Order: sequence, then structure tokens, then C-alpha cells
Amino acid sequence: MSNIVTATFRDDKCTTVYTRKVSQFDKGLILRISGVALPETYQVHFSNDPESGVSIAVNTSGSDVTIPEAFLMTGKYVYAWIYTTEGLLSGTSDRMIVIPVAPRPAHYVANDGGGGGGTEITYGYELDEDGTLRMVTYERPINQGIAGYDLTEDGTLVTVPANTNGG
Repeated sequence: MSNIVTATFRDDKCTTVYTRKVSQFDKGLILRISGVALPETYQVHFSNDPESGVSIAVNTSGSDVTIPEAFLMTGKYVYAWIYTTEGLLSGTSDRMIVIPVAPRPAHYVANDGGGGGGTEITYGYELDEDGTLRMVTYERPINQGIAGYDLTEDGTLVTVPANTNGG
């Protein structure tokens, strides 16, 4: 899948757009803004909270801006505001972009490299009964002859055989 996430505003009256869904822990995603006139330089403010909270301001020019990975890691929606300045001390954030984020597990395999065992560690998120998102860790010993596990693009867990030919 492309690392470009496009936000297309229909016209100058459109103030909020939704992009395609991305996955938690994705890296190197670029937000491409189109359909609206952008100044030569501007900022995009990112947050996981649509009302307030911690945000990162990214100075940019052109239509592409890197989405900060810290916000994708939470598994929550990412909100981006186009902030344009009006003089030295004022500006406006009159357009919002909503990026849906699908939670998925992070995956890590620690082993001895020779097929002699190790531990598969999977990090992920689960919803508590009250709806709170919490991080969970699963550990599982790796069997002899299996170097580890890997996730395919569709999220299927597959085994990776140990290197038995010495190369």
C-alpha cells in the first residue's frame, strides 16, 4: 500500500475531510493535501484529540507533510489542522483532516539466530470493559527449528524457518 494519505477538500467551503484508514505503527506516511489553495508556507498541527491536547506543529510548503509516527502509535484517530498565519502573531486553523487509525499488534522476535529457540513478543492494544485502550504484551517461546514469526501484509502470523544450510 502507498505511503501517501490523501486529504481532498471538495471546494473552498469544505472545512473537514476524512482520509483512508491507516494502520497503527505504520511508518513514513505522507499526508497530501489537495483541493484547497495553500499559502507558500504554513503549518499542519497534529493531535489525537479533536478538541485540544498535545499537538505537534509541522512547518511545510507544497502539499505534502510527514505524519508524526507518535500519533499513529496510539491506535487512535489522528486529527490535523491546516494553520495559516496572518501576520507575526496570529493565524487561523479553519480546515481539519481526520485520519482513521486501525489498531494492530506490534511484533518483535528475540532469538539466538540459530534456530535454538528464543521468545516471540507481540505488543498490541486491547479495549478494557470500560472502553479504555490499554497496551498488552504476549510472550511465547519459539520452537526448535523455527527462527521466528512474521506478520504478512494482511496481518496473518506465519512461521519463519531457521536457517539450516549454514548460509
